[in-house]
Amino acid sequence: MDVRYLPAEGNRGEKNSQCLTKKRLNSIIGGEEALSKKEDAPFNIRRTLSKKERLHSKKLIDELFSDSSSFYFYPFKINYLKKSENAQFSVQVLISVSKKNFKRAVDRNSIKRRVREAYRINKQLLYSSLKKNNQQLLIGYIYVSRKMEPFALIQDSVLKIIERISSLYGIPEKNPE
Repeated sequence: MDVRYLPAEGNRGEKNSQCLTKKRLNSIIGGEEALSKKEDAPFNIRRTLSKKERLHSKKLIDELFSDSSSFYFYPFKINYLKKSENAQFSVQVLISVSKKNFKRAVDRNSIKRRVREAYRINKQLLYSSLKKNNQQLLIGYIYVSRKMEPFALIQDSVLKIIERISSLYGIPEKNPE
């Protein structure tokens, strides 16, 4: 059984402070319904962003920028490409912040962390709409704003972008030749 320890006010990090099990957490979050409906439990959803979900292949990145469709949604320019090839993950994401707009690496990394976190939290909406088809979707988030936006704005924008992409399921498909 998975056990998570929540530190009490005076006992930070001690193992015997407060013990919270999956069953107890599910009952706190969703009442008795959460215990009976196993698919609604928060532990059944993998909210991670692994390396396999990130777009890092040079060939695929070149293909994304040469053959993709795009739109702007402040503070991002979004490039997306639907392919009919099988891949380990149905969606791969690229996040880019311009060195021209943000000279300091600390600022660029901070923005990329915010975008990754917003995508990681909301990606289930996109995956649920793509589950049925056996296709791959490449998405590039290019941060175009010249100022560092707060996380709330970035998260709202990423959520609306994911909703738009999932509603635009008529994404132009590149035929493999």
